[in-house]
Amino acid sequence: MIKKLLLVCLFLIISVKVKAQQEDWSYKKNVNAETTAELARLLTEDLDTDAEKVEVFYYWITRNIRYDFVTHQKNAKKKKKKKKKKKAISPAKKAKMDQKNLAKMLKTKTALKPMYSLLFQKLCEEADVTSRMVSGWVRTDPKKLRGLGSSHTWNIVDIDGNYKFVDVYMGLGGIDFKNSQMLRQYDNTFLFTDKTMFNYTHHPKKESDQLLDTPLNKKEFRSLPVFGKDAYNLKIDNLTQKNSFITGTKDQNIELAFSFENEDYEQVYLYDTRRKEKVMPEVSIADNTCNVSVFSNKLRSGFYKVFFNDKYILSYRIMVKK
Repeated sequence: MIKKLLLVCLFLIISVKVKAQQEDWSYKKNVNAETTAELARLLTEDLDTDAEKVEVFYYWITRNIRYDFVTHQKNAKKKKKKKKKKKAISPAKKAKMDQKNLAKMLKTKTALKPMYSLLFQKLCEEADVTSRMVSGWVRTDPKKLRGLGSSHTWNIVDIDGNYKFVDVYMGLGGIDFKNSQMLRQYDNTFLFTDKTMFNYTHHPKKESDQLLDTPLNKKEFRSLPVFGKDAYNLKIDNLTQKNSFITGTKDQNIELAFSFENEDYEQVYLYDTRRKEKVMPEVSIADNTCNVSVFSNKLRSGFYKVFFNDKYILSYRIMVKK
């Protein structure tokens, strides 16, 4: 009897470990279906929680749906021609168009940016997971520091009464538009992302969709430096230089500081994006705060990326007055 109990306990321990090891959901990668209802059923039939369902939807989409470069290039050519005024689309017609696009998406395994969040939304609806789509802007281009960024859509899900951010498109791992290539690296950075960090790069049209007690207005959002993806994993925060434009004069130290987590300090440097040169500053670390100081004479006016342990975290435009 004792031997049987020990075997049962051992089986349960192994089962828990196996489930924990499946956090990448690789055993779900090759699931296929013609409809969102069937796909949602197949992906979630052995899952119990809403969190697991959201995770597997995120994984499946980012691993299976390629970016539609052909349609992207066609649309880019159309934009160069004279723009026509867009006609308003009725909700019924839009719903019909969405269904058609989703069916095509599941068949071709390709999509444009807005369709990623739409597919995620439909899968959540089919699986009875509370979710909504959010429209707004995202800032990722280090050379476009003053604008709101490009138009973007993402999702907010309700997990056990807690609202969380999900951005499936950003989880693709990177897109090289110049060479029409996808950098297929699974990235869960944008799954249940920290709310404060998420709002440093995303700005919704509705203020309430920031999920913050003290939301940012458009002016505050636009003035921020651009955050690199690794800033999320390192939890870069508490910036002393919160404006993307830093002005200094000759023979002066330009200083900035930020807090970080999850990794020990090895080195920090600034990278001149125009001249493709590293600039090594003076650095001091105290209580997980990195203090950076660089002599202005070592800099020339331009765009600079800040790297922490060879990981891109921030972008600034530095102006050095003579």
